[in-house]
Amino acid sequence: NMQQSADDAGIKDVMGEKTADSSRVVFVNKTGADIASVYVRAHVSNDEDEEEDSWGSDLINGMFTLADKGKALYYFQKNTGNNNGGTVSSYDIRITYTDEDRNECFFRNIPLQSVTQISLCMDGTGEDSIPYAVYTTGNNTKQYSTLNDVKKRLGLTDDSSENDSSEYDGSVDNDSSSQITPTPSSDN
Repeated sequence: NMQQSADDAGIKDVMGEKTADSSRVVFVNKTGADIASVYVRAHVSNDEDEEEDSWGSDLINGMFTLADKGKALYYFQKNTGNNNGGTVSSYDIRITYTDEDRNECFFRNIPLQSVTQISLCMDGTGEDSIPYAVYTTGNNTKQYSTLNDVKKRLGLTDDSSENDSSEYDGSVDNDSSSQITPTPSSDN
């Protein structure tokens, strides 16, 4: 199901299968290291059982390496069903690196169905770095960051001071206190 051909977006690395009704998202690697594998699944809350096989297959599957600052196009089926009979509204992403000494990273609760581009980023360096995503939705030019939500989930911020995912101002500093716009609804 892997395609590795030039696409109309000019991106040669492709994950998933392009069909008449598939949606597409551009993945941008801004983690500082080359990515060897990408897994995407329906969002699993912290309360749910996390089994290794729930991640499914590696989308890259050895076909290419997503180099640092590189892009890959991901085709997926929109409006897929979940176990509760509803439609999946958010997804989790797991990556592993070509450098096997680096820890795998997780990006959680991403409204992938409304996202046009997602950058996988790291806040900080080394073992203490925090993975987060910055994404653009629909025809919107605003970018949203999950950094505040991740820090809150890890207990690194005051729960009352920040909303969940917030508007991203494009800066690359570690002070995200000015980012307060909540994530747009996945129901769009």
